[in-house]
Amino acid sequence: MRVLVFGASITQGFYDTQGGWAERLWTHYTKNLLSDSNGPDITIFNLGISGNDTPRLLKRFQPETDARKFPGEEFAFVFFIGTNDSWVREDGSEISTPEKFSGEIRELINQAKQYSAKVMFVGLAPCDEARSQPIPWNKDIFFSNARISDFDKAIKDVCQQEGVNYVPIFDSLKKQLDNKEDIYADGLHPNDAGHQLIFELVRPKLDNLLNT
Repeated sequence: MRVLVFGASITQGFYDTQGGWAERLWTHYTKNLLSDSNGPDITIFNLGISGNDTPRLLKRFQPETDARKFPGEEFAFVFFIGTNDSWVREDGSEISTPEKFSGEIRELINQAKQYSAKVMFVGLAPCDEARSQPIPWNKDIFFSNARISDFDKAIKDVCQQEGVNYVPIFDSLKKQLDNKEDIYADGLHPNDAGHQLIFELVRPKLDNLLNT
């Protein structure tokens, strides 16, 4: 089974010294295979690209997937996308809207289903608003949990309508942030502990998906 994990910088692994939550999935399934050669052969492909929003992901989804076809192997898809669709500029102008975003998520699901019925979305992670309004590396870009939550709800709603698996992570990470736990490296990106938490939330849901 080839599991293609698409997303942006958090999927790519920013800022985890062990490579990120998707890399932790690769390590987990590789260890399982090495300990039991008769077990399922699950390969994780980390296809996160920093800065990606949903329109950019839609443009690369089919060529990236086609490039990883292999005779006799099935696909499964995990998507973690939407944070970069949610930001607003200092003047309040939007890069996207939840309505536009919903249509793009639906199109992404439609394209993924052409390859496999095993499709899963990871919900969005919260931001640390004290460090994300604006973000340090671009003073014109503002992230808020209200906006991220709206886009997260759009993902959940479309997944329910399309019969696609959805893994909520927003509340679990927000609780840690509210408790002043050290799980973020900056206003948007988890550190080692934050990526471990995402991994722990995603892995059992992915196990279920791969076993259906």
